Parts: sequence; structure tokens; C-alpha cells
Amino acid sequence: MKRFLRDLSIGQSVLLAVMALVSAGVLLTVAVQYVFYLNGTDALIERQSREIDKQIVLNYESYVNSVMETMNNLQAMTRDLDVIRSRDRIREIWTFAMDNRKDIVSVSLRDAAGGSILSTDLPGALASGGASGAAAALASPEIFVFETLSPAVSDAAAVRVYKASSCRAGQDLLPCVLSVTLNLRTIGDLAAKTDLGEGGYILLADEDNSLVFSTLSEGSAAAAEALLLAESRHFGGGRARSGSRSLYVMVNTVSQTRWRIILGYDITPFVETRARSLLVTVLVTAFVFLLSALAAGIVSLRISRPLGRLERAMEWVENGDFGISAEPGGQREVAALAHAFNRMLEEIRSLMERLVSEQRDKRKSELRALQNQINPHFLYNTLDSIVWLAENGRAADVITTVVALARFFRIGISRGDQFIPVSDEIEHVRNYLTIQKIRYMDRFVYDIEVEEGILPRKIMKLVLQPIVENAINHGIGDDTARVTIRGFADPAGGRTVFEVANTGYGLTEGRIAEIMETLSSPERRGGVGLRNTYQRLKMYYGEGAGIEIESVPDESTTVRIWIPVDNPAEGGNP
Repeated sequence: MKRFLRDLSIGQSVLLAVMALVSAGVLLTVAVQYVFYLNGTDALIERQSREIDKQIVLNYESYVNSVMETMNNLQAMTRDLDVIRSRDRIREIWTFAMDNRKDIVSVSLRDAAGGSILSTDLPGALASGGASGAAAALASPEIFVFETLSPAVSDAAAVRVYKASSCRAGQDLLPCVLSVTLNLRTIGDLAAKTDLGEGGYILLADEDNSLVFSTLSEGSAAAAEALLLAESRHFGGGRARSGSRSLYVMVNTVSQTRWRIILGYDITPFVETRARSLLVTVLVTAFVFLLSALAAGIVSLRISRPLGRLERAMEWVENGDFGISAEPGGQREVAALAHAFNRMLEEIRSLMERLVSEQRDKRKSELRALQNQINPHFLYNTLDSIVWLAENGRAADVITTVVALARFFRIGISRGDQFIPVSDEIEHVRNYLTIQKIRYMDRFVYDIEVEEGILPRKIMKLVLQPIVENAINHGIGDDTARVTIRGFADPAGGRTVFEVANTGYGLTEGRIAEIMETLSSPERRGGVGLRNTYQRLKMYYGEGAGIEIESVPDESTTVRIWIPVDNPAEGGNP
């Protein structure tokens, strides 16, 4: 054993120690709690069963007392009435009592031999029986005698109660017995109000162990089993089995009747719940064991594997993956080393981001330089045109050109802003077209169609002017050319669209493909205007902006530009 423990690694030792401690603690805790749980449920079952039994016995004793009170009232109300001359009045009193109590089947006066003197029944209906009950009542005048009737006597009648009385016949006062025959309606109603569970039952048995009332089917095995159980247990309670059901059986007596009440309270749900609790306890214990093993394994790995994780992180960085970071863990020294490694990676990533940002700013500066190359070239051509106009005495055209040129440069400068409203961009193009139309001596006409809704939107400046310049340069021929500029919103695509179309020779599919390749390929070199516009769009808008060309040879060419409406660089658009 000592050699085995000595050969264990640190991780294995931690795992073994944690498992031993957790196992001992869990087993002890579960055992103690389950014992307390068993004792608690047993006490609860017994207490609840006794409370139910007590309430049921009280209910039936209250019912028996009400029957006796009714008989005493009937006896008092008819004591002074002659059983022969006042028989109709006596029957009227009895009938009134029967109407008020649905459980009374009949009322009668009997002689010492049990024969009927006066009754609410039809003649001969209950003539048989009653001798023993009447004799017992006369033998003990102070008590009520309860007799269980045979089913042969009456289907509706179940119990007959006798009480010694006296009958007036003329001047004579003769001994007799008042008997009341009851059905089981009220007894059944009282039983129905008690919830004893699915397999629970209530039985009433007389002193001869004959069945007075039962919630079980008459003659059923369960009823016979309950009666046998009552014979073996005259008083008190305890657990029993009835088929697949678990019961807590209580045997008690109903005062004044010599009846025994057998109460079977179905505790199967309690037993099943306790079995489920035991199963859950076992499962939870097993889960705790597994969880403890997992936790112990984690502790073991925390000791043995943090250096391995740090080594793998270094290998990833060595392969060029600077986006990862080492997970600090393990002992204090290893965690400090991981933190230092992460700080080094953070510094490297910061330097790389700074380098990328500097390259991006450099590229923007180059694009601005290309943009600035447009204006000197255009200014030279415009001034040359103004000189030519002045030499030919076209003073009005000189004024128009100079005004348009001033407005053109004012919008182009735009206080150094890179983004201007669409209205300013359209005005900028309009001034450019005014200058070019005078320069080309009205060899083209132009139309500008822009939706009012897009005029407040801000876009990158000098987007349209290079495209319009190409449309003029490549569209003017022998016939008068037409340049059309359209601007509209595309709500579905969330973008603003501009189209610049011209009449002329058009372009072949091959030529269009060559131009598009020139725009998107950094190695190819093309014209300053269109390529500069394309690169500026991609620089500021990314993939949300673009240019496409459509052409019908010998008819027209259309250049379409789309710009996203929402762009952080513009500060948002309406």
C-alpha cells in the first residue's frame, strides 16, 4: 500500500484524496438525511391517518346522534296521542319527519313481540323481523338498539333503530317500541365527502361482524379482506397491503351503536414518493460521485497541464496566429508567466494595427494626390478656352465660363470636407457641364434628373465629375451627343444610385471586362478619373459601393454608381 501511494503522481494523489473525502461525506450525509426522512414520513402518515379517522368517526357519531334526537322528538310529540283514535295525526307527524330527513324509510310502533301496531309502510311491507330488536329495546329502555337488516327485508332499508316507548290506547298506557328504518343515503354521502385515496375505503360492521355499509363492492375480495383484517385488529391502526395498494388501516367504534368503523387510508402515493425519493437520492449520490471525480480531475489537470497550454499557445504564435491568448491558470508562477505572454501578444497586435493604420492613411493620401491631379489639368484647359473666347470677342461666354469655374472650384474645395450633400455634387457637375459645353461649342446637350429626396444626403465629393468627363470625351462625335445624369434612391438595397449615360459608339463586352479588371486590379494602370473614383469609393465605403458599366454598341453607354445610405464616415444619412 505504501509503495502504491508513493508511486502516485501529484495529480493522482489529489484525485484519490478528494474522492475519498467526498465519498465519505456524501455517504454519511445521505444516510442520516434518509433516516430522518423515513421517520418523518412514517410519523406524517400515522398522524394524517388518525386525524382523518377521528373526523370520520365524529361525522358518523353526529349522524347517529341526530337519528336518536329525531326519535326522541317523535316519541315526545306522539306520547299523549291515542294510537287508535289519533293514528292519522301520528302518521302525519311521522311523514313530516320523513320529508325532512331523506334517510328515514319508515317509522312504526311495535309491540313486545315485534309486531306492527302502527306504521307508515303499506300493510305487511315490514311485518317480518323486529322481534329481537324490540325485545332488546324493552329490556334496556334507556338505550337505542341498532339492527342491521337482511337484504331480503327491503332493498332500500339497511338499518333499523329501536327505542322503548309507551302507547296510549284509551285509558291504558301500554309498553311498546318506536322503530325507525333507515337507508344508507346519508351514510354514503358522508363517506363520499372523505378523500381516502384511490384504494381507500370505509366499512361499517355491526357487533356480529355483519357488513352494515361499505364503499367497496359488496361481496368483493377487498371487502372480505377488510372484514378479516377488522376481526384480527379490534382497535387501533397499522399498515396493511391490499393487492397492489399500500394502506393504513384504522379500526374504531361508533358510540351508541356497537358498530365498528374500518377506515382504509391509501398511502400508496406516500410509499411511491418515498421510493422515488430513494431512487433520486441514489441518482444524486451517483451524480455527486461523478461530479466529485470530475472536480478532482480538474484540480489534477490544473496542476499538471497549465504549462502544456502555454506551450501550445507559443506554437500557435510561432505559426503566425496572433489572435490567440494563453489562458492563465495553474499555480501562481505559471499564471504570472501566462499573463506576461499575453501582454507581449497584446503589444505585438497593437504594433501591427498601428502599421495597418499608417498604411491606410498613406493610401488615402495617395488618392487625395490623384484627386488633386484632376483640377490642374482641367484648370489649364478651361483657361485656354477662356483665352480663345476672349480673342474671338465672345464676352458673354467668357463671363459665363469664369462664373461657372469659380463655383466649380468653390464646391470642389468645400472647406476641406471629403463628404458633401448630393445637391452640392450635382451643382458641381452642372458647373462643369456649363464650362465644357462652351468649350466644345455646343456639340452636346445634357439632362440632369435627380430625386428631391436624396439631395440632402451626403456622399464623397467629386464622384460624378470624372464619370461625366469620360462621358463627354468618349461620347462626342460628328453628331450632337447627349449626356444624361440621373440620381435616385434604392430603398430595397439601402443605397443611393447615380447613372451617367451618353450617346456614342458604345463599348463591346470585351472592352467593358477589360475596364472593370483595370479598376479592381492593383497591378493594372488605367485612366486617372474612373480608376481614382473606383478606389476612393472602395476606400471610404468598402464593399457597399461599386461601379458597373452597361453599353449598347453604336448607341449608348451607361456607368452606374451605387453608394450605401448608412456610412459611419458620413455621420449617417436621412
